[in-house]
Amino acid sequence: MGSEKREYIKISKEKYHILVNSIVDVIVELDSDGTFTFVNSRFFDLFGYQPEEIIRMKAFNFVHPEDLPKIAKKMNDAIYSREIIEAVYRSRHKDGHYILVQARGGMYNDNGNIKYIGLIRDITTQKKASQKIKESQENYKELCKMLEQKVSETTIDFKESEKKFRHLFETSPFAIFLLKFIGIIIDCNSVAERLFNLKKDEMIGRNFLELAAFPSKVYSKIENAYKKLCRGDKINPIDIQIYTKDGELIWVNVINTLVKLHNEILIQVIIQDISERKLTEKAPQPSEQEIP
Repeated sequence: MGSEKREYIKISKEKYHILVNSIVDVIVELDSDGTFTFVNSRFFDLFGYQPEEIIRMKAFNFVHPEDLPKIAKKMNDAIYSREIIEAVYRSRHKDGHYILVQARGGMYNDNGNIKYIGLIRDITTQKKASQKIKESQENYKELCKMLEQKVSETTIDFKESEKKFRHLFETSPFAIFLLKFIGIIIDCNSVAERLFNLKKDEMIGRNFLELAAFPSKVYSKIENAYKKLCRGDKINPIDIQIYTKDGELIWVNVINTLVKLHNEILIQVIIQDISERKLTEKAPQPSEQEIP
């Protein structure tokens, strides 16, 4: 073999080594009986074993007993089909705990020897996130069921008088918002535009709490009112302070109710500016001696 060819092979091996150990996933190579013949350095990061500790050991010994039949069948199928296989299972760490992983790979012929090469990835965080989303969805479904049960008691149904509702909505002296249950504004009247000094198309589609008009201490009051409303509880009007677009801090009275329009349950928020009333309440009252 010429010196140039040997140098080329040496450089190729070095590049291969760098590439294999820079991949974020674990790379494994197994004999057809499941014996480790190669692992990259990432194996230690995920499972706590140095590569030299693992070589010649059986991969199946690290699979959770409950997942072993599934993995054995997957490997057997791969031998005969020669197709890429994927599997999710629990693999044991060196300290004894199990890690949820996803493996993807297939069989290849190495000079007459059938071998498996695959990538292994830790999906614990991904699984937890998916579970959290699923739980949130289930909670939302339960919330909807709860609301349906209480809708006759707590919801104003404007099905028979929608025109009247629309007239009151537009001519009300108070700011009115219609929200979906996730807090997204789907409509508001002209008084709301004037109160917040924003155009309707600037507010529709935004979350009500993202109008940047609420001091931080007010959020807890709004969230508590929202939770009560979602449970179908009757809630009393609340007095809070909000910022206008110009930065002025004003007092408002907020009433939250459920309304039913087009067979959809929505949150109706009615806001009345009570700044003058609050100023009157704070103004010093004349004593009896001062009353003529």
